[in-house]
Amino acid sequence: MQLSRAFTSLSEEPIKFGLSPRDPTPASTICNGKTTYLLDRSKQSVYSEFIRRTNMQLPAFVRLLCGETSTDRRPKKHIDVPTQHPAWKNYIFISQ
Repeated sequence: MQLSRAFTSLSEEPIKFGLSPRDPTPASTICNGKTTYLLDRSKQSVYSEFIRRTNMQLPAFVRLLCGETSTDRRPKKHIDVPTQHPAWKNYIFISQ
């Protein structure tokens, strides 16, 4: 839930500055039987231009990427252990 919210806000912010990525590039390609992983150059270009236009420093961009807010500054909150879930009651390593 938190992770998708972070990516949603990250994708919405550049739109406020008139920026939006074109169609995404494929994540990988196969050439001569070997998989090569590719960068999404369109998204990279949009985020680079967004950082330039906003004068945003890298730490602030990373906080935006991680979904941090002024009220919740925990990075990586999307990997919090859901201890309230009933399945965790019998987990033997919960105290560690």
